[in-house]
Amino acid sequence: MMQSLFIFSVVALAAFAHTALTPYTYNDPVISNGFYCGHGASGAVAGYRLLRTFNGNEEQCKVECGNDVECMVFTMPIAHADYECRGSPSGSGPCCFLIYVDNAPREATSNSICPNSAGGYARAANSYRLWAKKTQATYVIHQTGGACGAVTQLAGYAADHQSGISEAACREKCTNDAECTFYSTLNHLAYASGWPRHCMIYKNAYCDPEQLTASHPWFETYLKSSAIPPVEPVTSGPPMSSNGKCASVPLDYCLKITWEGGHSVYAPAHGKVFRLGDVLNGEPVFLEDEDETGHASAITYMPSFTKGSSLAGYCAGSTWPAVVLDDYPSYPHNNGGWRWGVAGSCTGTETSDVLSVLRGTTDTITTAFRARTNSYGPAHRDVKIDVVRDVMECGGRFYSDALFSKSDAEQCTILDAVLPMAPTQTPTDEPSAHPTLTPTDEPSVHPTLTPTSNPTLHPSSSPSLNPTTDQPSQNPTMYSDGILLQNGCPSDYPERYPGTNRCFGHVWGNFGCNIDPKHDPASHHASDRRCVYSDFVYVKTSHTNVPEWMRQYLTDTIQRKVAQYMYEYVRCAKSDGSYEDFYTFVNEAQRQSFEGNNDWFIQFPGMKDMWDASGVVQSSSIDIHRDEYMPNYQSCTKVVPLGGTRTSNGCPSRIPLRYPGTDRCFETMWKGEWCNVNANQNADPVCQYEEDRHLGTAIVDYFTNVQC
Repeated sequence: MMQSLFIFSVVALAAFAHTALTPYTYNDPVISNGFYCGHGASGAVAGYRLLRTFNGNEEQCKVECGNDVECMVFTMPIAHADYECRGSPSGSGPCCFLIYVDNAPREATSNSICPNSAGGYARAANSYRLWAKKTQATYVIHQTGGACGAVTQLAGYAADHQSGISEAACREKCTNDAECTFYSTLNHLAYASGWPRHCMIYKNAYCDPEQLTASHPWFETYLKSSAIPPVEPVTSGPPMSSNGKCASVPLDYCLKITWEGGHSVYAPAHGKVFRLGDVLNGEPVFLEDEDETGHASAITYMPSFTKGSSLAGYCAGSTWPAVVLDDYPSYPHNNGGWRWGVAGSCTGTETSDVLSVLRGTTDTITTAFRARTNSYGPAHRDVKIDVVRDVMECGGRFYSDALFSKSDAEQCTILDAVLPMAPTQTPTDEPSAHPTLTPTDEPSVHPTLTPTSNPTLHPSSSPSLNPTTDQPSQNPTMYSDGILLQNGCPSDYPERYPGTNRCFGHVWGNFGCNIDPKHDPASHHASDRRCVYSDFVYVKTSHTNVPEWMRQYLTDTIQRKVAQYMYEYVRCAKSDGSYEDFYTFVNEAQRQSFEGNNDWFIQFPGMKDMWDASGVVQSSSIDIHRDEYMPNYQSCTKVVPLGGTRTSNGCPSRIPLRYPGTDRCFETMWKGEWCNVNANQNADPVCQYEEDRHLGTAIVDYFTNVQC
């Protein structure tokens, strides 16, 4: 009987899901004049820091600020939004400014926490709406009867387990420790079975809420917001779950809609991005960014449109194929209902041209859009639909949330219906009806049983009949795939396959090489041959006599700074703490520029002092052949440049703060190293990104421009 009761209690507790605690609340909003919190008037509020600009509506901004424990205030422009939001990631509204101040969270009027500013700090009167936090919970998720099933260890990770500490004391320890991200304790069920109190503190770690167990009835687990893994932005390549298994090529574009004369009353907002989300009537459906299920937020195809009578009588009584605005996923328009309007004419002549843009085979079209009524003025307004292939202009990804939410099979059904098929991996069972007219008349009777696995790509058409074998050249001419092109491929194989690092001789045949097989988004390409560039210069050096205390600073700071000034830096660590280093430069001029000017080295505070004090010895650089470099690459570490990767606001991840209304990025608020995202200006150093290591663009000379 007791055993049955115990089993029942375990099963009952296992059914519990984690509880999302109320992480934040806001005081009532107020009308404001900007985001400077008292600058130029009563004085800036203590601790004032502008954290960032975020694109979103009111609810999205509440969530964004609420989930950021540093955000105490957010304010949204309600007048001239596109102008005020020009420095946001999208360059237009809606947006909000996230702010930290010392005097929140607390219950008070929002404009006493962040008062109006004056003078040059004030925006237009009554042009903003502002919310200040009332409460901010330390813990956002509580799991009863479970523990963290998937701990991701970050730098500085530690797990501190202590017995004899009460639940309240354990909570206080984690609350007061900024590095503690979550903790677990035992509960009354454990105590009833004779277990002592136990506290488990986890520092510098993520705990995925979806991986919290529900089968440990003696545990209570509490997560701070810092314990929740960040959502990685999707940039390119196949959908998250299909993992490149679809037969089609990866999607590499989104759509952008603009209207003649600006916003249209009966249509989506001006300048919006639309992403692929579904297939309807055999044609792609594109959904509006951040409003995928809103009214008239889906661009769809209707083969038999009959509602001309609702278009101010336009073509009343006619039936024609049309591209329409509709609601996703209900599609009332395509199921007999009616929504907003239609593109093209009732003859249907433009419809195929519009569909060509939706399928990405035509880059742009401008056509008439006829609204349901013409009460707002003219009976139609021209709409322009552009294909955009820049992933950042598409908001960091090409696929919609709706597509990601579908199963692998559903995703592939949609993609395969609207995109070209990828090149086959197996030979055709229907060979050409017109084979070559001049096949060899002397095929080998005894072909080799062990052909080479690495045949030459360019065999000589006239090999020597009397090769020299006793003294071959000690410096043979190195084979290359040509010069570096803008897309990262070499000139002999100029076509880069979308979403991968592979380069082809033509679309999509004559596969040649891979720009960076080890880091190809398609992991099964890791064994590809790496591209060789004729103009690249390969250099080898080493760092020895590296004391223990210097190793992390050398690898995390100095070497990452060095990596900014070359195409690639590969570091090979040895057991004694020394390093063998391999530099790749795009040409000899870049190599000479790097070696001839070390001003950057002394311009960063403390770097030269640390170097001089360490006693590290760097050997002279020597030129090496490409084949001396490549074997080391497979077993060594690629150094990520200190600038880092491109973030959503356009700044590099290591210089992440963008000054509102400008193109400048700062390391901290507003000081430290800076750069400018505008490559066409000369006043500041231009921002550099890890992604651009393989784009073939000229690397900017930081040496005389870098600032501290």
